[in-house]
Amino acid sequence: MGKSKEIIVCFAILALLISCRQSCFDVITQNDVGYWSRYWTPSDPDRIIWEYSKKDSIIKYLNGEDMSVCRGQTLGDIYGIRFKFANDTLLYYVRTKRGFVEMYDTIPIASYSRNKIVLKNGVVWHRIPKSVIKKRKQRENTKMK
Repeated sequence: MGKSKEIIVCFAILALLISCRQSCFDVITQNDVGYWSRYWTPSDPDRIIWEYSKKDSIIKYLNGEDMSVCRGQTLGDIYGIRFKFANDTLLYYVRTKRGFVEMYDTIPIASYSRNKIVLKNGVVWHRIPKSVIKKRKQRENTKMK
């Protein structure tokens, strides 16, 4: 009788741990906006950072010190880059001027935690602390004055 109670308690704890795991969407957009990069490091802070907004599922590519949105050839004339998840795959899609939806990229995610996402191709993204973003924005505001 004592062994069966222990097994039931172990299963209850395991079920609780599994149910408490955050979804990938919640990990990426922690507290409404999440900042991620595969290139940024403290020693090289002026790299592109991706801003993921929970409110409307929009992605902004922040470029270096000036916090402007990137205007690279691959982003060209597309409007409203958005994201969603399906089976731990991150789907990027764009909405063009006339409302058409066009797939942009799919990224299979191997594993994720609060501050790191590992893609199936081995690429690792790291969460950028909001304090770093805040300092960049303050630095940019002082440059504009």
